[in-house]
Amino acid sequence: MAPSHNLPITRRWVSKLCVSLVVLALVGCETSVTAPPASLTQSPRPSTASVASPSPEPIASTTPTAEPSAPAIPRCGEVIATSEPKGSTTKPLAVFTGEDGNGLYDIRADEFTPLEPEAGQFGYRPRFRTALQVTLVRGREPSDEAHTFGQESLHELDLESGEVTELIRLPNHVLAFEWSPDGTVLAYLVAAETERRLLASPLCLFDTRRGVTTEIKSLSYTIGRGGNQWDERLIAWSPSANHLLVLDTVQAPPMYVVDLEGRNVIRPRAGTFARWLTDDRVVYLLDSNHVIDGGQWRSVSTDTGRVRAYPLPGSAFRAAYSPNGRFIAYDDGKRVPSVYLFDLETGASRRLAPGYVAPVWLGPRLIAATAAGRCPRSYFCVIPWLASDETIGIEPRTGERRSLSLPTTLRGAVTNGVIDVLLPGS
Repeated sequence: MAPSHNLPITRRWVSKLCVSLVVLALVGCETSVTAPPASLTQSPRPSTASVASPSPEPIASTTPTAEPSAPAIPRCGEVIATSEPKGSTTKPLAVFTGEDGNGLYDIRADEFTPLEPEAGQFGYRPRFRTALQVTLVRGREPSDEAHTFGQESLHELDLESGEVTELIRLPNHVLAFEWSPDGTVLAYLVAAETERRLLASPLCLFDTRRGVTTEIKSLSYTIGRGGNQWDERLIAWSPSANHLLVLDTVQAPPMYVVDLEGRNVIRPRAGTFARWLTDDRVVYLLDSNHVIDGGQWRSVSTDTGRVRAYPLPGSAFRAAYSPNGRFIAYDDGKRVPSVYLFDLETGASRRLAPGYVAPVWLGPRLIAATAAGRCPRSYFCVIPWLASDETIGIEPRTGERRSLSLPTTLRGAVTNGVIDVLLPGS
């Protein structure tokens, strides 16, 4: 397919304006545990009214009895149900959110199956737990003065049966989440709000073996911060599952590596597009005042805290590592972005596709990317480009391109990163 700079704009990824926030208090980092209910299935709440003996005369009441209020949901949410991980993948799959809702994409067949129509709004981010289980975010209550983005719940979709089960009912909305490699523990970051705006975001663990949630850390927000394409939110487990990489560029500082008790493994720092390189090393982009080509890639040892330069170009946005770890696909973030391929052995980059953004590896010989062009002046864009609903597959060795039925490689807003891909053996 020939590249085009005049793209039909049918899909609009317009980020929301951030409102100025007033921080009233800093929530402490004490660990708290929420035990599951006696039964993990929902049941009607018992009535608190008592039954009185008949009275010969009615008793007058001068003050109306207030209805009992529902108990507050804990900061890490209320456990509704648990399940065990099941299934392994024999074929490459991807889950995504498009204009028509959540979908499952079969990479080899180039076919997608709708999972949840009408789910394509801000905040819905499907992630694989296993090859047969997908975790979904669903809105439970609409936004109000105390909850800017409403209140949400984490659900699990069983791809075999089609059943959807509510796992955790949250007091607010979830910012990022990721399952441990064995699928038994979910790490997630919740926005904590009150009627007077944001306090601090609890970092939580949901242990499905014990059916409990635990708050291990609390992260504070930056006041009145706007958005840009350097933003990213993610949680990533180290390969050994001993540490968590937590990145939220709306936090201050944005990047943490912590153990499962919430203790800092290295000093928190500025950075974006962070990834685990090995079990004891993290790579990230240290940008220079949000100037394209002005950033510098770094790697940091989680054992010693020592930082050293990393050879990836400073213009590399949304870096994606090949399955064998030798190549890195990235886009350059320009008004008409291009996708590049960087060879770690030779240190050379070559352009694969002008007019595309957000590359994702769909296998060792296939990179997907979404078409994007200059943001029109008639739109408000916090990033210089605007994505469309056209996606291509690129053969990394030859650069040959073909159309894909996958609608997008972007996972909602820019800060949500790219779609989740599950490859055999990963």
